Amino acid sequence: MASERTWNGYKMLVDELDIAIAEILSESAQITNKEIADKVGSTEVTIANRIRDMEERNILRVVMQRDLRALGFDLVVLLDIYVTQRSPEIVADELAKIEEAASVSVLLSDPDIFVQLNVRDRKHLLDTIETKIAPIKGISHWTANIALEVVKLDLRYGTLRAK
Repeated sequence: MASERTWNGYKMLVDELDIAIAEILSESAQITNKEIADKVGSTEVTIANRIRDMEERNILRVVMQRDLRALGFDLVVLLDIYVTQRSPEIVADELAKIEEAASVSVLLSDPDIFVQLNVRDRKHLLDTIETKIAPIKGISHWTANIALEVVKLDLRYGTLRAK
């Protein structure tokens, strides 16, 4: 079990071994615990315990990643959402329930919320906006930007907290 430590006054939730395990898994999620143990000079049991501990503490989650383009999702749309007469957090919670929403973030300044949508085509985009986003109370207006090309998308990090 990893012990809590501090660094420059900040509580650290992981140690060097946890970080090494996470980096190895980010390169290949199919790697075995034994192979990880061999790479970091530890035991298979220790690696299994560390992975389980990080998963239980929502520090790490090993997931399958889909190729959205291969599945027919050809458009990445970035929406700036402006909110009135409702809390942006409440509106964001409703937006997060939309299947096409890959990311929903509440912002400190304008816009109030930033949403990344993955959609198949322009018709799917229009349908998503008309039937899923427009009915949400509190959205005063929005602007959409269609990504011509995604140059970098780093999926190694994210928020794993349970809702």
